Amino acid sequence: DNGAILLQESEDYYSLCDETVSLAQSYSQSLVRTLNFHEIFIVLDLAIMSVITLHRYWLAAMTFRRNSAMEKQMYDDPLTGIYNRKYYESRIKYSSGITDSSIVYIDLDHLKYINDNYGHNTGDEYLKKAVIHLKNSFRTSDLIIRMGGDAFLVILKGCRLKAAEIIMDKALSSFRQTNDTKY
Repeated sequence: DNGAILLQESEDYYSLCDETVSLAQSYSQSLVRTLNFHEIFIVLDLAIMSVITLHRYWLAAMTFRRNSAMEKQMYDDPLTGIYNRKYYESRIKYSSGITDSSIVYIDLDHLKYINDNYGHNTGDEYLKKAVIHLKNSFRTSDLIIRMGGDAFLVILKGCRLKAAEIIMDKALSSFRQTNDTKY
């Protein structure tokens, strides 16, 4: 009978082992399902955060674009497309960023005469041609600002007085040669 008892205890032991393995598998599968759920939840969280981040970047870009357009409208002369007096007064006038630079004031002659005798459209064309000439006479790093009417300010960055005089003499000579003499 010892053999029968041993056989029974072995079967009980194997049965207990099967139950333990079965419980371990169930627990393991439950744990895997929970982890899969958390993994899906984390992926969804990351996707939502990515969408929110992209939306915020888009909003920031649109705000920047709108602000740039408003600044351009505020600081650009609508007729000539160069900076205006408001730009000079808010960005340049008290700035320390124009050291070692020359500032040149330019006043065009005959604008009132042109406006009175040939009309404001002709006067506008005269101003536009003058600005094109100014842009062609100076470096792209130099600032050309329309202060109002026929008055302009040119900031020759990093340009000392003697060099500025030479540059201005050439620009003036060239302007006189290309300017229509009927005015």
